[in-house]
Amino acid sequence: MSGLVYRQVHRNHVKKSLRPTSSAFNPLVTGGEGGARTRALSAYNGDLVSAEGAYRLFTQELHRPSVSVLALSEEECTELGIVVDYDGIGFPAHVSLRFPMLSRGATRHLANQLAELAMARGWQFGPLVDMAG
Repeated sequence: MSGLVYRQVHRNHVKKSLRPTSSAFNPLVTGGEGGARTRALSAYNGDLVSAEGAYRLFTQELHRPSVSVLALSEEECTELGIVVDYDGIGFPAHVSLRFPMLSRGATRHLANQLAELAMARGWQFGPLVDMAG
Protein backbone atom coordinates (compact mmCIF):
# COMPACT_ATOMS: atom_id res chain seq x y z
CA MET A 1 0.00 0.00 0.00
CA SER A 2 1.27 3.44 -0.93
CA GLY A 3 -0.84 5.34 1.58
CA LEU A 4 -0.81 8.28 -0.83
CA VAL A 5 -3.73 10.26 -2.13
CA TYR A 6 -3.36 12.31 -5.30
CA ARG A 7 -4.81 15.79 -5.72
CA GLN A 8 -5.24 17.52 -9.08
CA VAL A 9 -4.11 21.15 -9.28
CA HIS A 10 -5.77 23.71 -11.57
CA ARG A 11 -3.54 26.29 -13.27
CA ASN A 12 -5.28 29.09 -11.31
CA HIS A 13 -3.90 27.54 -8.12
CA VAL A 14 -0.23 27.65 -9.08
CA LYS A 15 2.05 30.60 -8.35
CA LYS A 16 4.60 31.90 -10.86
CA SER A 17 7.20 30.12 -8.72
CA LEU A 18 5.44 26.84 -9.71
CA ARG A 19 4.31 26.27 -6.13
CA PRO A 20 0.64 25.58 -5.40
CA THR A 21 -1.44 28.18 -3.62
CA SER A 22 -3.38 27.13 -0.55
CA SER A 23 -6.52 27.34 -2.70
CA ALA A 24 -5.57 24.02 -4.31
CA PHE A 25 -6.22 22.40 -0.91
CA ASN A 26 -9.00 24.62 0.41
CA PRO A 27 -12.45 22.98 0.28
CA LEU A 28 -14.09 26.39 0.63
CA VAL A 29 -12.50 27.37 -2.70
CA THR A 30 -12.34 24.07 -4.60
CA GLY A 31 -14.90 21.70 -3.18
CA GLY A 32 -15.15 18.02 -3.96
CA GLU A 33 -18.13 16.15 -5.35
CA GLY A 34 -20.51 17.84 -2.92
CA GLY A 35 -19.09 21.34 -3.34
CA ALA A 36 -17.71 23.70 -0.72
CA ARG A 37 -20.65 23.10 1.65
CA THR A 38 -19.36 19.58 2.37
CA ARG A 39 -15.86 20.80 3.29
CA ALA A 40 -14.35 17.98 1.28
CA LEU A 41 -11.79 17.76 -1.51
CA SER A 42 -11.69 15.15 -4.23
CA ALA A 43 -8.55 13.07 -4.51
CA TYR A 44 -7.43 9.68 -5.84
CA ASN A 45 -6.48 6.53 -3.97
CA GLY A 46 -2.80 5.88 -4.67
CA ASP A 47 -3.31 2.17 -3.96
CA LEU A 48 -5.69 1.92 -6.94
CA VAL A 49 -4.21 4.38 -9.40
CA SER A 50 -0.81 5.94 -10.11
CA ALA A 51 -0.25 9.69 -10.28
CA GLU A 52 -0.18 9.38 -14.07
CA GLY A 53 -3.38 7.33 -14.06
CA ALA A 54 -5.08 9.88 -11.80
CA TYR A 55 -4.03 12.72 -14.10
CA ARG A 56 -5.22 10.92 -17.23
CA LEU A 57 -8.54 9.94 -15.63
CA PHE A 58 -9.16 13.52 -14.55
CA THR A 59 -8.08 15.26 -17.76
CA GLN A 60 -8.93 12.72 -20.49
CA GLU A 61 -11.89 10.77 -19.13
CA LEU A 62 -13.54 13.42 -16.97
CA HIS A 63 -12.41 16.26 -19.30
CA ARG A 64 -11.40 18.53 -16.44
CA PRO A 65 -8.40 20.88 -16.31
CA SER A 66 -5.29 20.05 -14.30
CA VAL A 67 -1.70 21.19 -14.68
CA SER A 68 -0.23 18.49 -12.45
CA VAL A 69 -0.76 16.14 -9.55
CA LEU A 70 0.43 16.47 -5.96
CA ALA A 71 0.36 13.79 -3.28
CA LEU A 72 -0.32 13.63 0.42
CA SER A 73 -0.07 10.67 2.72
CA GLU A 74 -3.09 9.46 4.62
CA GLU A 75 -1.06 9.90 7.81
CA GLU A 76 -0.35 13.58 7.02
CA CYS A 77 -4.05 14.19 6.50
CA THR A 78 -5.24 12.41 9.63
CA GLU A 79 -2.60 14.13 11.78
CA LEU A 80 -4.18 17.43 10.72
CA GLY A 81 -7.69 16.22 11.53
CA ILE A 82 -8.72 15.52 7.93
CA VAL A 83 -10.66 12.31 7.37
CA VAL A 84 -9.56 10.31 4.34
CA ASP A 85 -12.77 8.72 3.07
CA TYR A 86 -12.20 6.03 0.43
CA ASP A 87 -15.75 6.53 -0.86
CA GLY A 88 -15.43 5.50 -4.53
CA ILE A 89 -17.87 8.23 -5.65
CA GLY A 90 -18.14 8.01 -9.43
CA PHE A 91 -15.21 5.60 -9.79
CA PRO A 92 -13.43 3.17 -7.46
CA ALA A 93 -10.30 5.29 -6.89
CA HIS A 94 -12.20 8.39 -5.69
CA VAL A 95 -11.31 9.64 -2.22
CA SER A 96 -12.86 12.51 -0.28
CA LEU A 97 -10.63 14.47 2.06
CA ARG A 98 -13.15 15.64 4.69
CA PHE A 99 -12.16 18.74 6.64
CA PRO A 100 -13.39 19.51 10.15
CA MET A 101 -15.86 22.38 10.49
CA LEU A 102 -13.49 25.28 11.09
CA SER A 103 -13.55 29.02 10.49
CA ARG A 104 -12.51 30.33 7.08
CA GLY A 105 -9.14 31.42 8.48
CA ALA A 106 -8.47 28.10 10.18
CA THR A 107 -9.46 26.23 7.03
CA ARG A 108 -7.09 28.40 4.97
CA HIS A 109 -4.30 27.69 7.48
CA LEU A 110 -4.95 23.95 7.20
CA ALA A 111 -4.91 24.25 3.39
CA ASN A 112 -1.54 26.03 3.60
CA GLN A 113 -0.16 23.17 5.67
CA LEU A 114 -1.37 20.62 3.11
CA ALA A 115 0.15 22.60 0.24
CA GLU A 116 3.52 22.68 2.04
CA LEU A 117 3.41 18.96 2.79
CA ALA A 118 2.52 18.15 -0.81
CA MET A 119 5.27 20.36 -2.23
CA ALA A 120 7.83 18.75 0.07
CA ARG A 121 7.03 15.56 -1.85
CA GLY A 122 7.07 17.44 -5.19
CA TRP A 123 4.94 17.37 -8.31
CA GLN A 124 4.03 13.76 -9.08
CA PHE A 125 2.87 13.85 -12.70
CA GLY A 126 1.84 16.37 -15.34
CA PRO A 127 3.24 19.32 -17.25
CA LEU A 128 4.67 21.05 -14.17
CA VAL A 129 6.93 18.09 -13.37
CA ASP A 130 9.26 18.96 -16.24
CA MET A 131 9.00 22.71 -15.69
CA ALA A 132 9.76 22.50 -11.95
CA GLY A 133 12.80 20.32 -12.64
